[in-house]
Amino acid sequence: MTVRAVLFDFSGTLFRVESAECWLRAVLAELEVPLSAGESALAAEALARAGALPG
Repeated sequence: MTVRAVLFDFSGTLFRVESAECWLRAVLAELEVPLSAGESALAAEALARAGALPG
């Protein structure tokens, strides 16, 4: 198979890595789950310890 194209995304326009805390806050806001900043930080830390991937 011949490679016909290669795509590089150096500036994060197609794929952006977000911390577990960032995406968790977005999901909680979308679902209207009231969680304080401290509670969401603790939950994000627990997710990271459990192996949650950024994204």
